[in-house]
Amino acid sequence: MTGATPVTTVTSGTGYTGTVSWSPTVASTFLGNTAYTATITLSATTGYTFTGVTLNQFTIAGSTGATNSANSGTITGALFPTTTQDQVASPSFTPAAERIPITFNLVGSSAVVGTPVVIATAQAGINLLYNGRDNPDCIEHFIYRSIIINATTTIKSIAVKDQYINSNIISSTYTINQSTAGVFNEGSWYGSDRQ
Repeated sequence: MTGATPVTTVTSGTGYTGTVSWSPTVASTFLGNTAYTATITLSATTGYTFTGVTLNQFTIAGSTGATNSANSGTITGALFPTTTQDQVASPSFTPAAERIPITFNLVGSSAVVGTPVVIATAQAGINLLYNGRDNPDCIEHFIYRSIIINATTTIKSIAVKDQYINSNIISSTYTINQSTAGVFNEGSWYGSDRQ
């Protein structure tokens, strides 16, 4: 039922029409992890009444707790099971390989590494977070574009979005490969490329 559009009218039958209202109010579609209660208001058409309807005569399929007064077409308290909560799709790494081969055009005391790693997810409106240099197990930094690799490291990432369960934490280890000649200064760890 999560993501579905709520029913707001009752299919007309012989002698009645009806409307359905929901609590909590549904803006457009049902949210996840929410228990909704329906109130159904039936109206008798010309020549018909609800006289003779007994106390709590109506049942609403898929719900519990529905009640109605005698001689009434108003059914209240139809509680439906709590909707499921969707999980955010796990982000994916590009490149997907765990080892990034890097060659240097300058061999000496320093070289520019700067390999960008793109972390992405197919869903819109997702916030992607990754772990930082000071605390590699703390995934709290927002990803702006790409992550620049300047040393052998393991990146951990998670995708989050309101009304969704967080994705699984994924990780990928990137190993800096360097020329066997000369000495390479690895420089800084890694960080977001905000340019």
